[in-house]
Amino acid sequence: MTTQHPGRPRSARVDRAILAAALEELAASGYMDLAVSRVASRAGVSTASIYRRWRSKPDMVLAAIRELILPGRFPDTGSLRADLVAYMRGRARAARSPIYRRVAPALGAEASRNPTFRRTLEEAFDSGLAAERQIFDRALARGEIRPDAEIQVARHALIGAVFHNLLQGQPTLPPERMEALVDLVLFGIAARGPNEK
Repeated sequence: MTTQHPGRPRSARVDRAILAAALEELAASGYMDLAVSRVASRAGVSTASIYRRWRSKPDMVLAAIRELILPGRFPDTGSLRADLVAYMRGRARAARSPIYRRVAPALGAEASRNPTFRRTLEEAFDSGLAAERQIFDRALARGEIRPDAEIQVARHALIGAVFHNLLQGQPTLPPERMEALVDLVLFGIAARGPNEK
């Protein structure tokens, strides 16, 4: 969680520098050995600048992971399938970045041995679930999804596959498997035609 303080507006450039430095330190040192002082030094800021933004190391790391795993925008193509494929491809693009490829194994290894960090990582992915809700809400309004569909289960299935790959040290699903996963989820929640059961 980001801590808000009155006074001079925060610099988005400094925010980005700190989060990038936190990811670099995660890749280099892992979570347990990550030091806020080294993040500050790498970002060219004081530790006070970091603590003005985030109350603790876990909060800073959570913000950095969110920045890493969440695509910048959520598509609105007019079709649920196309929205989901575009969204998952956005995740794949993020996962192909050099820093993601360096950080993913460290995140997976740390989560497997550190329950506290695993919860931090799960919270970051839960942020993605909350953001994805808008894609499903639009599809509901268009009548693409059955009113009784288990949307939460569908969302967890999509992001769970990404999370599982991350824990296994694999950055992303291949494109063909990603589309197959979207189609499998849609089969379970799509509105049926009048002659379908």
